[in-house]
Amino acid sequence: MATEITRRKSQPADAATLHQVTAWILSGASEFEIIETIATKYPDAKARPLILTALKQIAKQGTPDISLVKGFCIEGTRSVYQQAMQAADFPTALRALKQLAQLAER
Repeated sequence: MATEITRRKSQPADAATLHQVTAWILSGASEFEIIETIATKYPDAKARPLILTALKQIAKQGTPDISLVKGFCIEGTRSVYQQAMQAADFPTALRALKQLAQLAER
C-alpha cells in the first residue's frame, strides 16, 4: 500500500485534468468548490497538488516572452488587414495598418 501511495504522488497530472482545474480557478470557483469537484470527478487525484500546479501555470503565463507576444500581435493584425482588404473593408484595413505601425515603433 505504501508503494501505491508513493507511485500516485509521483505521477504527473493529466493535461486535461490540469486544464479543467485551471478553468475552475479562472472561473472564480472557491478552493472548497474545486477540492470537492476534484474529489467527485477525479477520485484518484490529489486536489491540492493539482491546484498548486494549475496556479503555477497561471503565474507562468503572467510572465510571457515579450517578443513572442509582440510577434503574435503583429501576425494577428496582419491577418485582420488581409481579411479586411479581401472584404473591401478599407476603414478596418487602415486601422490595422495604423496598429501595425504602432507595434513596429515599440
